[in-house]
Amino acid sequence: TYGGVRVIKDNFVLPSFGDRTVQNLDIKKRIARTACNYVRDGDIIFIDSGTTTCHMVEWLHNKQVTVLTNNLEFLIQAVPYTGLQVFSLSGELDRTTLSFTGPHTLEVLKSYNISKAFMAATGISAHAEVTNTVPAESAVKQLAIARSQEVYLLLDSSKFNQTSMVTYSAFDNINALITDKKPSGDLLAAIQKSRAEVVIA
Repeated sequence: TYGGVRVIKDNFVLPSFGDRTVQNLDIKKRIARTACNYVRDGDIIFIDSGTTTCHMVEWLHNKQVTVLTNNLEFLIQAVPYTGLQVFSLSGELDRTTLSFTGPHTLEVLKSYNISKAFMAATGISAHAEVTNTVPAESAVKQLAIARSQEVYLLLDSSKFNQTSMVTYSAFDNINALITDKKPSGDLLAAIQKSRAEVVIA
């Protein structure tokens, strides 16, 4: 409006975790399985909140690894696998993303040295790079990347050329993008300028 800003009522709303979980389910499981190929016995890994990363538990439970996560769905799925050592990053529960965030989450995460982080994103684009919808979640993602020796980004091709509210990482911080289809155009060019490898699941 003239001289001011008005909120549009039909603004974007992030779908529920349950709704997002069933979207592209087979592709998400394929990406998660491929990501687990990068996990070695003895690794300390971070599993990010997300509807793709939570499926990694299906191929991790027979490995000797330590898992740090703020992903509630991953924690629930990991319960039957008694050989899998899991540490929860507690904090305030976001019921939309089923993730723990906040100052306490960040304080706990600061004390860990992480071998590999497996990250999720709401979208990636050439101009905004790796983005997320929830600012509080983005702070956790940024710290996890900073504490990790290697970083893997897991997302399906429906998130290509999508931009969300917060940029939480540049492509330069990513070792590999694990996805179902090779990006093209400006997005591919931006990734190729960085050190990130593109891995097709």
